[in-house]
Amino acid sequence: MTRVLLVAYFLCGLLAGVGGIMMASRTKSGSATYGEIYELSAIAAVVVGGTSISGGEGSILGTLIGAFIIAVIETGINLTHVPAERQPIVLGSVILGAVLLDRLKQWAWQRRSGLVDEG
Repeated sequence: MTRVLLVAYFLCGLLAGVGGIMMASRTKSGSATYGEIYELSAIAAVVVGGTSISGGEGSILGTLIGAFIIAVIETGINLTHVPAERQPIVLGSVILGAVLLDRLKQWAWQRRSGLVDEG
């Protein structure tokens, strides 16, 4: 277990460093505030991809599909000239919709298996 945790932290740090180098080379500068909005896109991709917020059940393929869907939504937002200050509202709405669908799915599963009182 300790070895798996150590490898996970190592890979996370390594990939974060590679991502930072790529962002610095893309923008030709560096700042600690670059990429502040990307965490919202990452969370949206994971939730839209089917990972449950409450239980963490999901798949890598689902996350990749969710990332593709979020990229299409962000491209559509840019093409329709939605102001930059309203774009996080759209992404937040997508996350909210995905979480509500997940909760509805969990509720239906519990009801079907008899775990929820109907009274």
